[in-house]
Amino acid sequence: MSTKRRRNELVYEVVTRRERGDSQRAIARALGIARDTVKKYLEENEKRRATGITALEREMGHRRAPRPSKLDPYEKDLEAWLLPDQFPDLTAVRALEKLRAKGFDGQYTIVRRKLRQIRERLAPKAKTAFEVVETPVGHHYRRTNAMNTFQLQK
Repeated sequence: MSTKRRRNELVYEVVTRRERGDSQRAIARALGIARDTVKKYLEENEKRRATGITALEREMGHRRAPRPSKLDPYEKDLEAWLLPDQFPDLTAVRALEKLRAKGFDGQYTIVRRKLRQIRERLAPKAKTAFEVVETPVGHHYRRTNAMNTFQLQK
């Protein structure tokens, strides 16, 4: 078992025993650790609770702010090129050529990813169509033709 996991389990045990009402001295004696260690773990826990840090945030760490992309200044151009009246089937290679003509110094992969993101954002959402048909007990509906007409049968 890793040291971090052991420490987390020890902290959990200390906090649990304290919430049950055990004294710091009793917790230290029961777990075989120093009273100062028990005090430190309880203070750390109280500090985390006061600042609002959750267990998930503590384990995952803080998220960094996203870095700006080299393509950010050219995103409007890419969106305009992907419009139906321009080049709806624009490939990443051709987009890279057009961007390089405008001064872009990035590589193919970032252009391909950005094109995929823009296409997903601009694409119309597919609608799923269905019809709920409720039938009386012991009966069922049967589709009679392609025009979606139904006939009640026993």
